[in-house]
Amino acid sequence: MLMHAPFGNSYRRFNMTGLAPRYVSWGEDNRTVMVRVAGNGASRRLELRVPGAGCNPYLALAAAGIAGIVSKTPLRAPVSGDALASKSLDVVPLDLTEAVAAFERSHLAREAFGQPVCEHIRCHARHELARFRAEVTDRDLLRGFEGV
Repeated sequence: MLMHAPFGNSYRRFNMTGLAPRYVSWGEDNRTVMVRVAGNGASRRLELRVPGAGCNPYLALAAAGIAGIVSKTPLRAPVSGDALASKSLDVVPLDLTEAVAAFERSHLAREAFGQPVCEHIRCHARHELARFRAEVTDRDLLRGFEGV
């Protein structure tokens, strides 16, 4: 998840009312899944719907591709209904704290990217997490003093 959402603010779109995919899933022409197979014929493509605008696209695509190739995890059945309403699919980390912890536990990340790259990503994430926790936003000030 750190490859797709590297900043504290990246996780704001993964809330329960948004349409960002929170569940590990794929499907045909389904906008509620994490990986969408869309189009027909020559325009058929995969859409990875997790990465946000703040990610490094090379790391995001590498993480998505390598994870499947290295782990050789069998593909689950496609989701045909609303993946956001599912109770049986695995949930991705929904904030930076969870994502850092999951990344630090990941043997797959170390195997796929190597220790030096993983250490760089981990240090960046820890730095971002410390900054995110320390910042007081305008919204925080308004909420505390204006009763918003």
